[in-house]
Amino acid sequence: MAEYWDARYRVGGVSGSGSLGEMRIWKLDILRSYGVLDMTILDYGCGDLSFWLNSDGTGTLPPRYIGGVDVSKPQLLRNRGRFPHHRWMLPGEIKHVRDQAEAVTCFDVLFHILPEDEFLRVRENVFNLATRIAVVGNWVHNPFRGTDTDGKYQCFRLLDKYPIPCNWTLVDKQLYSDKLNAVYIYRRDQP
Repeated sequence: MAEYWDARYRVGGVSGSGSLGEMRIWKLDILRSYGVLDMTILDYGCGDLSFWLNSDGTGTLPPRYIGGVDVSKPQLLRNRGRFPHHRWMLPGEIKHVRDQAEAVTCFDVLFHILPEDEFLRVRENVFNLATRIAVVGNWVHNPFRGTDTDGKYQCFRLLDKYPIPCNWTLVDKQLYSDKLNAVYIYRRDQP
């Protein structure tokens, strides 16, 4: 998967359509409605930051954005060059307690993971890194005919079929107008 994103960013490609246009505005509205933009934010699958840049009209990252995790090392280095005071990590560099944030977002990442064990690891990381809210964008319907994957870099998994980790509650699931994409909002239970 890293090779795909490295090559895409190297030739000037940007994050996918879920980080741009109307879908981006829809996701930002959901984040605002749950107060996420007022929390510390870590983005799992941060990519080129196109989702976050200019989210408030200033051309910068949200004030409490602390950094991101991504599989593309060259893109993380570019992010570090632009925003040196934030944390930029490959998945293997995560230190759970140090890198936690109140909110962790993971938009349009999980369907790009083919191996089941890697999917489960990323999902677990999202919940372990979030101290209050985890926000996950994923498909809710299979876009492939007769299979669950395109065999290259996309795989359909319905999140509803996976158990929610202990101490977490699904508080909302909002469906986008295309009826394919949804945003799941999970809240950590208070002790």
